[in-house]
This record gives sequence, structure tokens and C-alpha cells, in this order.
Amino acid sequence: MLGLIALTVALIASYARNPAGAKSLFGGFGTGYGLKVYYEAMVAILLFFVTYWGLHILKLELRKILSLISATLFITCVIRVLTYFGLIDFPFLSGSLAYLEYTGPTYSDYIKPFRIGGLSHFAALSTVCATTLLAFQSRGRMRNLIFAISSGAMVILGGGRSAFVGVCAGLLFLGILVRPSKSIIVTIIAVLTIGALGLFRIGRQDVADVQFQRILDYESITQREKHRISSYEILIEGLVESPILGRGIQPIPFQERAKYQDVGSHGAYFSVIGLFGLLGITYLILFLIVPVVGSTLTLLRNRKNIPDQEGLIAMVFFSAMLVVFSFIMGAGGGGYTEPHLFLLVGGLVYLHESLRFRRTNSKGYD
Repeated sequence: MLGLIALTVALIASYARNPAGAKSLFGGFGTGYGLKVYYEAMVAILLFFVTYWGLHILKLELRKILSLISATLFITCVIRVLTYFGLIDFPFLSGSLAYLEYTGPTYSDYIKPFRIGGLSHFAALSTVCATTLLAFQSRGRMRNLIFAISSGAMVILGGGRSAFVGVCAGLLFLGILVRPSKSIIVTIIAVLTIGALGLFRIGRQDVADVQFQRILDYESITQREKHRISSYEILIEGLVESPILGRGIQPIPFQERAKYQDVGSHGAYFSVIGLFGLLGITYLILFLIVPVVGSTLTLLRNRKNIPDQEGLIAMVFFSAMLVVFSFIMGAGGGGYTEPHLFLLVGGLVYLHESLRFRRTNSKGYD
């Protein structure tokens, strides 16, 4: 809550200093500036309060929420694959409302892998949801196992290195938090996923092998990041110029656009710190670092004495999810990919659960 307050103050201060920064929806050339930043922040704040309202006010059962989120995300990922190959059209995923500018294959400048753009981040959250359910409930175990393995496979097909590494770290973290016997499930999922993808081919190309080469090839990674370093340096300069409020969201001078155009939405940490200064650092600490560290310590300290299974599931799931997205935020980011699709999924889940809550209460049930 305090982290979101810091972010809100930073956004208000930024708009007061640079109102012109909100004129362009896409920031001119899609580098993460302009009204787009305000929109992404609004979605983050809104989803936080939707989650808080559902868990603390409506007292919704977390396992049912996670089950619904997992299914919704999995279906969304499958639809994305179908739209990618042009088999169907679907709002937000194809046509004029597509959240990406392309629907066909994309290729790396170095290894030329097959990859489905915009898939890995959604698949990453789906993997964490399904694996958490798999570790805590026996009901629907086969479905959750299929969702977890399939979603993990789609993370690799998405081609996002930060998403893949983040999922591996998140599942490892989840395995540490739950009982040792449960962590075996996480290991099995990882082995089955990698094994299945090792046999998967599209055309004549070994999909998984190429993706793993991109992840493990240090030279390729450093070559790809060199052209982004200058953009990161400019963002840090904004922190030096204005340590408290940062540079703020503002139109980028024409002469500086060439320095920004290759960074895309990579390096979100640098963006938050450069744009919002000390308030941005406060947001990262209170909204990301403190929840992960605090939840982990609380869970490890009281793991045997927690009477409420829902509380245990919540700590494990949200901690693992924050680990996953801390990697994604650090090295990558999908621009509009997460905001409006997470808003769509969050809205569907909230609507479904709140309507169910009202129906059961109107019938006189607890």
C-alpha cells in the first residue's frame, strides 16, 4: 500500500511538472513514455485493489481464484498461439486490437529462433498459478499438472529469456517455501517441460534447443545489451539531475530519440528509478523487495504454526509471482502486453467471483 502511494505521488508530481508528457498515448515511438506510462501505473494500482478487495473484503477463497486465473491465462495463451498462426481472429490478440504490432514469426539478430511474441509473460504467471495449486490441493491435480507443463512449454515458445529465467527462479523459490515433499512436484514439472520441448519441432527447427542457446550464450546476451546501455545511462542521469522526483514523464527531445529507440521496454528498473527518482526507489522497495523478503521470512518462521491454509497459499503464491516478475521487470517488459491483458483477466476473475459471492449470500449460505 505504501509503495503504491509513493508511485501515485510520483505520477502526480510528474504530470504537474511535465503535463505535455501525457499527450501522446504511445510516447511517440513506443519506448514506454507518454500516456502509456500513466495507463500501466493505473492498471497496477487497480489490480492491487481488486486483489485486496477480493481477499480481505469479500473473503473469497484463494484456491478458487487461482484456479480461475490459471484456466483463464491458459486459454488466453492457447488463443494467442492460434492467432499467431492466423487460424483465428480474437480481440486484443489479433487484428486492429492486437496488443503486438505483428502476428507472424520474429527472429533474433544472432540465432534466429522461432518465437511467439507476447506469450511468455502470460504463460509465466499461468505456470506459477498451476504449480501452486498442484502443490497445495489434490483436487484437479491432473488438470493443474497439464496446465503447469503446457504453460511452462509456452514460456519457452514465447522466447523471452527474462521470463524463462524468472519462471525457473520462481518455481525454485516456491519449492523452497513448501514442504520438501511438495518441491519434488516442481522438479518433475521442470524436467517434463524441458524434456517435452526438447522433442518439439516446428518445421525443421528444434525450438527448445535454440531458446536455450539464447539463454546460455553469454556473448549473444552481451552483444544484444550493448546498444541499450546508453539508454540506461540516460535514465540514470535523470536520477542524478533530480534525485527526489526524477526526470518525470516528458516528451523526448528529437536529438535524443536515437539513444532511446532500441531500449524498448527493457530495463524497467532503470525506467522507474530514472523517471521517478527516490519515489521510484521507494516504490520498488516497498512494493517488490519488502513483500518478497517479508513473506518469505514470515512463512519460514511460522510455517508449522499457520492454522489458515489460505494464508499459507497466499504467501507462497504472491512471493513466487513477485520473484518471477522481478526478473521480467529487470531485463524485459512487454509494453501494453501485460497492462490491458492483465486488466482483462483480472476483471473477468473479479466479476466471476464477486457475482458468485453475491449469489451465495442471497441464498442465505455462509
